[in-house]
Amino acid sequence: MLEIPKLTYELSELRKYAEEKYIPIIKEDTSLLLEILLKIHKPDKVLEIGTAIGFSATFISMQTGGLTLIDTIERDYDKVHEARQNFDRFDIAEIVKVIPGEATDILPCLLASGKKYDFIFIDAAKGQYNEFFPFCFNMLNSGGLLISDNVYFHGMVEKDDAPKKHITAVRALRKYIEMLKDNDGLTTIFLETGDGVAVSLKK
Repeated sequence: MLEIPKLTYELSELRKYAEEKYIPIIKEDTSLLLEILLKIHKPDKVLEIGTAIGFSATFISMQTGGLTLIDTIERDYDKVHEARQNFDRFDIAEIVKVIPGEATDILPCLLASGKKYDFIFIDAAKGQYNEFFPFCFNMLNSGGLLISDNVYFHGMVEKDDAPKKHITAVRALRKYIEMLKDNDGLTTIFLETGDGVAVSLKK
């Protein structure tokens, strides 16, 4: 039986707020997967693409005992402001750095600056995962984990008749999945958890 991680009252309230406002955050079973991976892997440095209001970064910090440094990228400036407020509220602002802007602009800068990470979590614009990947791969330490969320995109990736408005994202995700499968530098498993999660270990 699935046992959902117990959240603090404050984090439970943040999940409730996100759901009421239709702000996408990680699903409950995805949070269980993250909890297991984080507690086994014990990363020192984490990169997240797609901060939203800061739920997942806060959850990651909780699961690592506040010992992990987290960089998180968000393109919506209203959400950047809200996430920073939440990080202050949870007293993790000193270890979580929100980087505002487009990930396609920020990732090359992080790579050029010599940034390295033990754990990278992608949960952003589905049609851009392919663009994010080369930078993430090169910044991921050997033995590090790349977690790609929502790779099945409401089941549409596995169907032949995706709605026209989503076809670009669906095609991009199909290409991304094949790229992960074909990459000799990764060992990847695809899970039905949440909306589909790819877990990739860098060799």
